Amino acid sequence: MRVAVVSDLHLAAEASVCRGGRSERALLQWLDLLAERHDHVVLLGDIWETLAPQRLGDQRAELERAALRWPGVRARLNDPAFVYLHGNHDLVAAELWGAPGEWRVEADGLRLWFTHGHQFDPFSSSAHSERAFWAVGWLMRAGLRRLVEQLDGVDQVLGGAHRVQARCQVQRRAVAAARAASVDLIVTGHTHLGGVYDHGDVRYLNSGTGAGGRRSCLSIDTATRRWFWIDGQAQRLPMVRPVLQLR
Repeated sequence: MRVAVVSDLHLAAEASVCRGGRSERALLQWLDLLAERHDHVVLLGDIWETLAPQRLGDQRAELERAALRWPGVRARLNDPAFVYLHGNHDLVAAELWGAPGEWRVEADGLRLWFTHGHQFDPFSSSAHSERAFWAVGWLMRAGLRRLVEQLDGVDQVLGGAHRVQARCQVQRRAVAAARAASVDLIVTGHTHLGGVYDHGDVRYLNSGTGAGGRRSCLSIDTATRRWFWIDGQAQRLPMVRPVLQLR
């Protein structure tokens, strides 16, 4: 089974708070290319940005407005080639559209667990996170996107995410949960820190982010036991030389 994984596009109704780019046509071209080359494309949460509405707590209306602005992406959610799982920024999709929070599947003798990963981040599950992300939305409306990028780094620190494998608390929690669930691969997004990491009996994969115009994704082939993280730029269609490969 071949699976592509994309997460953290943060598509919003307003251009000022949208991090996934401006061209739906280019985004759909990329997603459709991945669908052509894989059996499934997993949209692994935070595809939509609903935690930065103009009015605090207005996530339902924000999701509906975002879907109207990105109708092609919304249509892909009904395509059987695409598997959509919600994250914390589009949690309301569970209520409105019945989006699940995880997908567990076994293929070619491998047990895989796909989930956005916010449940392993103590900050994202705190009572303060919703107000914090709402405030970030207003910073972006004020044109302070650069400041927001710096705050993303603070968010990672608070949540325990780190590029160094040994220091990444989110990764360690995810791997512990995978061992308890007896799965071989756990695949998350959320931290925006993509890569493939070996923990002995468990492999941890992170799809990175489509925010900021990036086109990062994972490509997983269970039959050949090959999995890549591809750190693609917005102007290039990924499926190029892998950044990291483990067998």
